[in-house]
Amino acid sequence: VVEDATLDARFADNPAVTGPPHIRFYAGVPLRIEGQAIGTFCLIDTAPREGFTAAERRRLERYAAIALEMLELRALQARRSTERVRFRLMAETSPDAMIVYDADGCILHWNGSAEDLFGHTAEEAARLRVADLTASAADRASWFDGAPGATREIEIRLGDGSAKVVEAALSRWTEAGRTFGGAVLRDASQRRERERVLHALAHRDALTGLANRALMRTRLEALLAAGPVAVLLIDLDGFK
Repeated sequence: VVEDATLDARFADNPAVTGPPHIRFYAGVPLRIEGQAIGTFCLIDTAPREGFTAAERRRLERYAAIALEMLELRALQARRSTERVRFRLMAETSPDAMIVYDADGCILHWNGSAEDLFGHTAEEAARLRVADLTASAADRASWFDGAPGATREIEIRLGDGSAKVVEAALSRWTEAGRTFGGAVLRDASQRRERERVLHALAHRDALTGLANRALMRTRLEALLAAGPVAVLLIDLDGFK
């Protein structure tokens, strides 16, 4: 609180005191967000005042607290808006299909990779529910019943009527009292083919395609666990 700025050595030569707006009285409360000073909530007058009561100080502090809450709310809204823009940019450039839907399963967002995967445009998807994208009742329920963050395989129904197995990472959150779901989908056929090739390389002879020693041992152990077995060893001399 500065009752008369012309008599205060800190402010007497300040341009706002010696010139327009000719500040004489000043009372201010610093505003801080996360410990960072962003400004002040202040009361100024062009005439000096004598005294500033404790009740007036408390009233000014209350007004400052209200202003700070409004600033924090606007900052939070700005951050959320920025995060939404970043998410949308990330979603549109992601090679994975990304879907956002509400609690009723209505599709709210559908990126370009989802268009490529399902064969539906974003306009067509807006008229669909996620239940329309799956064939079985169990897969339809998985959009909502699965644990958030869990990854599973589900069979989806494509726009041409064919089916495909995909890996689905599901999420669920609440915003403004409403529940939303999200899914990131990836074609599982390529992964399955890689696993098949790797399994063949590890368990099959590259020349003949027959089971190799590792696969023979696995099968033999399984048979031995069930009871006695007979093993016939054939030696092929000069086999290339």
